[in-house]
Amino acid sequence: MRRLVITGTCLLLLATFVFFASEPASHARLGRCRKPRIVVVKHSGKIELRCAGRLRLRAYASFGAAPAGHKTRSGDERTPEGDYYVCEKHRSAKHHKFLGLSYPAPADAQRARRAGRITGAQQRAIARAWARRRCPPWNTKLGGAIGIHGIAPKLAWASRVWQRLSQATQFHRIYGFTDGCIAVDNVHVDALFKLAPVGTPVHIAP
Repeated sequence: MRRLVITGTCLLLLATFVFFASEPASHARLGRCRKPRIVVVKHSGKIELRCAGRLRLRAYASFGAAPAGHKTRSGDERTPEGDYYVCEKHRSAKHHKFLGLSYPAPADAQRARRAGRITGAQQRAIARAWARRRCPPWNTKLGGAIGIHGIAPKLAWASRVWQRLSQATQFHRIYGFTDGCIAVDNVHVDALFKLAPVGTPVHIAP
């Protein structure tokens, strides 16, 4: 009887592992996305892509190691909140694919300038980048290089396990495994990479 109990427990654990670690369904036929807009909701751990106002995809997301609150400085491990846009895209050995976001925004720069944390020249450079719909400087005390990304293929299964367990326990509200970025599984970042061009608006809600 004891052996049966142990065997049953092992099978249950194995089934649970397979469920959590299984590859998500592929977005084989993505088509096009008119007027794309990405919406991220930190408290629910969700990211959505809407095309002309209609929901196209929804995925679990992970955030910085200090998820609560708006990013205000380099190294605070927070994910920004507010309205941004995709300012660049590239493939990455570390992150699979990366959609860079336009943090810091002019409003972020204005607050930092008033607090004396950046120079007037840095504030103006951020404003010029936004006016041209380019990536702002990422080397100020506000931090930067915030984006939506996947994960190295060899660690993708671990990411999916973490994200699903986090969703079940709401653990994502108190801790995330990025440095402030928004991490999704590789299948969904592939879809976002294809459907969301540079310039796509991104709203990040608390």
